[in-house]
Amino acid sequence: LDIVLGKLRQQAVVAVSTQLEKKLELLFPGKVHKIFNFIDVDDIRRQWAGKRNLSYENPKIGIIGRLVPVKRVDLFIQTIALLNQNGLECTGVIIGDGPLQQLLTNYAKTLGVTDRIKFMGFMNPSMEALSELDLLLMTSDHEGLPMTLLEALALEIPVVAHNTGGIPEVLDNGHCGWLVDRHEAEGYADIILEILTPSLQNRSEKAEAGLNHLLQVFELEKNICKYIALYQQ
Repeated sequence: LDIVLGKLRQQAVVAVSTQLEKKLELLFPGKVHKIFNFIDVDDIRRQWAGKRNLSYENPKIGIIGRLVPVKRVDLFIQTIALLNQNGLECTGVIIGDGPLQQLLTNYAKTLGVTDRIKFMGFMNPSMEALSELDLLLMTSDHEGLPMTLLEALALEIPVVAHNTGGIPEVLDNGHCGWLVDRHEAEGYADIILEILTPSLQNRSEKAEAGLNHLLQVFELEKNICKYIALYQQ
């Protein structure tokens, strides 16, 4: 009944990704308009880009989000443990809180990486912690179009993410970051070990491509104009 009423009452429905647009079009045919999530790229870069100080000795690899099952922070911790076992001394930074906090703390202890995992808790805004990362890892089972990913591209932070949901669209199908199909610790660790090799030339190339893609597709003014045009129809 709610869906039927929604179809009748809604004049327009906004989808923030192509994946969501396809799903909504089935429910609201002819009423769906795709307008991407967006950020103020210039403002973020003005405040934070100059403060970045990359270090590939003991790099900081981060994940941002609620500590809930779909985010697969357990997989993030496994990946950090595996990287350290394979000779990459790194620190996993978990930014966020949630119901799995204690379980994940215990899991890090079980894997013997308590000293390699930092639980930062909820931070609002999270930009300062994000700007200090050398790499952003996204291990979610499913994602829409996460704002954190847009912010990482604005700061030219290398991104390794599960090839799911709206993520491939943001990363331009891998041109602006690294997409992982092997959704397990080994799959993420293999790519991260490659990325954090100092001689990897395309790390900076992908970061630059990510910033350009962000400015072309997910920039503030461009998408606000789309909302204004939609309301004026």
